[in-house]
Amino acid sequence: MTMGAGGAGGVAGAIGSAGGDTSVGGVCLARGGSGGGGMATGTTVRVQNPGIGGVASTGTGDIKANGGAGGAGMQLNTTTTGYSGYGGESIFGSGAKGVIVGVVGNPALSYGGGGGGAASQAAGNLTGGVGFQGIVRITEFK
Repeated sequence: MTMGAGGAGGVAGAIGSAGGDTSVGGVCLARGGSGGGGMATGTTVRVQNPGIGGVASTGTGDIKANGGAGGAGMQLNTTTTGYSGYGGESIFGSGAKGVIVGVVGNPALSYGGGGGGAASQAAGNLTGGVGFQGIVRITEFK
């Protein structure tokens, strides 16, 4: 049995890393979602597309569900206004909340959830929140 680790938050404007795969030998497999995009500080209004959730069709098992995409982050100007994207949700709960300028990203709080993005003022780049690990549920029938 392998429990996929949550993806690491992006550092200094880089993209976040993908979540790890969760599996029970060759019986079932759940793929981790992609990391969200990164955005360095700058002087223009811009939007960063979010990462996509894990795709159920690439896994194996009796019950499969796609992971949700995260939310887009937006920079409105260089000194005071912007917000980060939220982390993607899973069937076990929501991803982390996004933040307003000047703080690191929130970590995910539920199995399979994505971490929230960081939001920085002109002071520099910050690190996004980490995703939560995968989960396996085994039901035995008599």
